[in-house]
Amino acid sequence: MPWICTLNSCAAGAGPTSSALAFGAQIRYMLEYPGAHNALELEGLAAEFALAYLGRPPARLSSTWIDRAKDYVRASLDASPSLGAIAAELGLHPSHVAREFRRQTGTTVGTWARRVRCAEAARLLTETDERLVTIASRCGFADQSHMGRAVRAFLGVTPQEYRLATRGDQSRRVPERSVRRQRG
Repeated sequence: MPWICTLNSCAAGAGPTSSALAFGAQIRYMLEYPGAHNALELEGLAAEFALAYLGRPPARLSSTWIDRAKDYVRASLDASPSLGAIAAELGLHPSHVAREFRRQTGTTVGTWARRVRCAEAARLLTETDERLVTIASRCGFADQSHMGRAVRAFLGVTPQEYRLATRGDQSRRVPERSVRRQRG
């Protein structure tokens, strides 16, 4: 991978800021553990890394731009939009979208999208009797297993445990683990 050499030269003092090294380390982690992350997260970090390495200042974008990006992600949950698709919808460059979204919201587009998918899955688990595989598909997860890992990381319990806990079904008790409060 060519960026590893670039990171090594950066570490020797021949390259850009420590933020470029941090982005590179995050990308490397994502590549080493691909099941834990989605393509949108990797794409966003790669764009931020490129900007950090090139040292270009980001464009200042308004909060209405952020709202439009969030609306687009919410509207296309089942399609799992790429960073390029989000940027094209907004008429902006993907690198600018990645960097400014992170700067203004404190999280990457991919992480924010995963939280939205998990929150929607939690809502569907509570309000419907749909099968887990159907909910996973509706929320843009690759499969039921992917949704299970993401929901467990987000809520602290499996989707089935969450469904039982929120419905108050006394005949099938949830293990003593507590359900974590949902994050925004």
